[in-house]
Amino acid sequence: MRLFFAAVVVMTVSFGAQAQTFDFKGVKLGAKATPEFIQDTLRINCGEGANKMTVCNGDVTIAEERGELNLVLSADGVVQRMWFDLDPKSFDVIAPELIKKFGKPSQRLTPTLQNSFGAKFRQEELVWNGKGGLQVRYSKFSSRIDRSMLYFSTLADRKLLNGESSSRSKDL
Repeated sequence: MRLFFAAVVVMTVSFGAQAQTFDFKGVKLGAKATPEFIQDTLRINCGEGANKMTVCNGDVTIAEERGELNLVLSADGVVQRMWFDLDPKSFDVIAPELIKKFGKPSQRLTPTLQNSFGAKFRQEELVWNGKGGLQVRYSKFSSRIDRSMLYFSTLADRKLLNGESSSRSKDL
């Protein structure tokens, strides 16, 4: 009985730890990295961005599907964002691979989207939530029905994109 309990505890800890960290080809979300490491690992180009951030962009593959990656390092070198622009036809190939790697999503959303012509599309969105506000979100359709989005983010990046990090009073 004690052996069974120990095995269950070890398995639970192992699976829990796996779902709490997110990486792409060894680049860990929320961890420190250098532009040189990003360029060498992902073969994309990095340059200076706003607020002393580093912005890296380039073509990559994920699950052997082509896409474009936008990666942002904070001023102190932490990987804040990995934003992939993909073809929605790749969703059925990439989604199962993400589930294999990160485990069952925290959320699976399937709202109906409608374009300006009235056509309706079934959205598929998978969300994995990790420790400290780390998140991976994969949407079959992004802002257009011919594009898909895979977004690895920190809480700080989501706040930045939502305008929560800036002082609105400075823009009056």
